[in-house]
Amino acid sequence: MSFRYFAVISCLFSTLFLAGQAAFADELGRVSLDGRTVIISADGTWRYAETDDVSLAEGCNLIEGVVRFCAPNDSYQILPQNSPPFSAIYQVDDPSLTHYVGFVVEKLGRQQGLNANAVKKIVLAQAATAMNTSPENILVRDERTIDMSGREFLSFAYEVKVENLEVSFINNIHVSETHTFQITVWAIGYGHHEKLNRMTEIALRNSLIDG
Repeated sequence: MSFRYFAVISCLFSTLFLAGQAAFADELGRVSLDGRTVIISADGTWRYAETDDVSLAEGCNLIEGVVRFCAPNDSYQILPQNSPPFSAIYQVDDPSLTHYVGFVVEKLGRQQGLNANAVKKIVLAQAATAMNTSPENILVRDERTIDMSGREFLSFAYEVKVENLEVSFINNIHVSETHTFQITVWAIGYGHHEKLNRMTEIALRNSLIDG
């Protein structure tokens, strides 16, 4: 995927990123808990230090200190591009090389009055702005609630077209007390429904949220 494609994809998910950066609390100190380093913030919240990556099982990555994603096989390759607000992007090795999994983690949650439906509206508003249309014109399908280890994700599919680039998405949103998590799968081109549904199942099953 070229830089232009990453710029288009990233702009669709720049939902709470700037506010999240401003809200990220100063670090008060660090403690050791069960062999892992915990960062204590000034607002009373905590997170695992990302330097603990080395303690994870082979093939697992710690994302923003609060999400562990264990790729199911070698076909999931983490990409080196820095594409805020994404904390991590994986390319799925298939013949077309057009399928991706992305993680957005933002330090804003229910304590700030957010919920999954509110985040969904922000995502669709961003998509509509990119397409120069209104959110009502974004066709949303297959909206459902998915339970992942006791955490509810709002899942929905939609398609966008920006600068002749057609992209199909399934976005999965969970809002905890302190964080908003988006685990998103997408493919270049319209359709891909069965493949994206399988990728969604794999991404959620292989993710563990600590925040």
